[in-house]
Amino acid sequence: SCARCRSANPQKALMQWAERTPSIMLSRALLLFLIGYQTGGKLQKALRASAEDLLSSFALVRERAALLSIQNYTLIVAGAFLVPAILSISLSFSMQITQMQSGTSFSSAFSENIGLAQSPPSQAQPSVPDSLSLVHAAQGAIPIYLVLNCILISLFISISQGAREKFIHYAILLSLLSQATWLVASGAAFAQ
Repeated sequence: SCARCRSANPQKALMQWAERTPSIMLSRALLLFLIGYQTGGKLQKALRASAEDLLSSFALVRERAALLSIQNYTLIVAGAFLVPAILSISLSFSMQITQMQSGTSFSSAFSENIGLAQSPPSQAQPSVPDSLSLVHAAQGAIPIYLVLNCILISLFISISQGAREKFIHYAILLSLLSQATWLVASGAAFAQ
């Protein structure tokens, strides 16, 4: 066994170790060390280069994790709070516009006051009952959309975290939050 140790080639040992190790970082450090050894340079420089490579790799990993967590938090806030609130406000505006169409509009009152003939209603615009039915249909479809949106957000977050088993938990929690936000925002918006 000692004779075998004395005749072992350090370059071959480093190469085999680099090929067999499951750690990418260790493999990279061993290859840098091997290159330094083969070129006859000082091993201190090879070790320093390996250390700097490891530090820069760890810094990149930390930066990527930070950016991914910011992206995940943004998706959670958007899916649970912003999207339901924006949809509620938009639907409230649509309802108000539809209600304004059912009454006398400013332009028709202005036209009558100055004696202009009113133009016939355009065929492209839906009637007020049609507009109301569209708003009510959208009001019923938005909760379904919110659930689908939360499912997609949860799938993305669970895959990006490498934890697919958390998908159901994320989907349920986000769906509940978005539905609650929708109910509160739409109740407040349609109460006006």
